[in-house]
Amino acid sequence: MGKRLVRNKGLLKRHAVYGVNNILFSDKKIFTIEEANNPQNDRIIVTRSQAIPDELYYIGQVQKPQSVMVWAGISVWLKENIPDFIPKDEWPPYSPDLNPMDYSIWSILETKACAKAHTNVESLKVSLRREWAKMPQETLSTAVEASLAD
Repeated sequence: MGKRLVRNKGLLKRHAVYGVNNILFSDKKIFTIEEANNPQNDRIIVTRSQAIPDELYYIGQVQKPQSVMVWAGISVWLKENIPDFIPKDEWPPYSPDLNPMDYSIWSILETKACAKAHTNVESLKVSLRREWAKMPQETLSTAVEASLAD
């Protein structure tokens, strides 16, 4: 926690000087061919369990589904050659809430690309590329700017 506090203060000072115009947020995530499922947030309110359709009640999952690792980066725009790179030893540990990829973009992409189960990795890749290409620039810009808001 102490290291995170020191590094967060360093990032705030850096943000005060440079703003968001030269920050590239990047991250990686594993996507599986299975339907996206978030049991913590996916809730159905009914008066009796028999009212839940089977396709919503049961989501089939296997122990080791086929998957693909995706890397992406977002930015409002970058100055030539990214002049102020933040190395890993300056990034606050265990702080995914500082990276819009973690707290925003991956969940949007997963919700859209993995709304239905895929039969193979190629289908998953096609869906991920299609949904990334369809993501509005405004969504990406808003996520970047929100990450640095007071």
